[in-house]
Amino acid sequence: MDERSNGMGPNQPNPGRRGLLKCMAWAGTGIVWTVAGGVPRGLGLSDAFAAPADDGFTFVQISDSHIGFNKEANPDPNATLQAAIDRITKLPKPPAMVLHTGDVTHLSKPAEFDTAAEILKAVKQDIHYIPGEHDVIGDDGKQFFERFQPKLKTGGWYSFDQGGVHFVGLVNVLTFDKTQAGSFGVRDVVNPVGRSGSPCRRRARLSRWRSSPPRAA
Repeated sequence: MDERSNGMGPNQPNPGRRGLLKCMAWAGTGIVWTVAGGVPRGLGLSDAFAAPADDGFTFVQISDSHIGFNKEANPDPNATLQAAIDRITKLPKPPAMVLHTGDVTHLSKPAEFDTAAEILKAVKQDIHYIPGEHDVIGDDGKQFFERFQPKLKTGGWYSFDQGGVHFVGLVNVLTFDKTQAGSFGVRDVVNPVGRSGSPCRRRARLSRWRSSPPRAA
C-alpha cells in the first residue's frame, strides 16, 4: 500500500496506510446503508440522524473496531465501538441487521475477543461477521469463528437473503501472515448487475461482502 497516499474518509477510494490510521476512529463508527429500488445509499451514523428516514431496506455496517489497539489514531477503541452501538440503537429507523466487516480485534488475543463480544451484546439486531486479518493471527481464525460464527462449516464464507438482497460473505484472510498485520483497509465496490439481472452490492476490505438480489428458486 502506498505510504505517500494520505487519502482518508469514506469518499476517498484508495487511502494509503497513513490515511487509514488517521481514519480508524471514523471506520469504527459505522455506515447506515439503505437499498431502495435496487439503489444503495450510504450515510455515516451521525449524518443518518439529521437525514429524513428513507423508505427501503436498511442495515448498518461497522468495521475495524480493533479492540486492543491503543495508539494515537484511536486510543480508546472500546469507547469508539460503544459510541457506534449507542448511535445504532437510537437511529430514527431501526436497521434490519448489522454487518461487522472485519478486524473486530487488533491482535486476536482472547481478552480482546472477550471485550468485543461483551460490548457487541448491546446490539439488538442480528450481527453478521466476517474476519479481518487482525482476527486470524496465530490460529487461522479459530477463536473468531468459535465466538462469532460457531455453526459455520464452509471454511469462512457464507450467504443469506434479507430485505430482497442476497448477501455473500467472502473471506480471503485465512493463512494470513502476521508479519503483514500492519496493512489493513476498507474498500467498497458497487457492481451494477447481479446474476438475476438486478443491482448487486459487494462489501469489501481484504475480507469481502458481496450482496445481490435473491436467486430465483
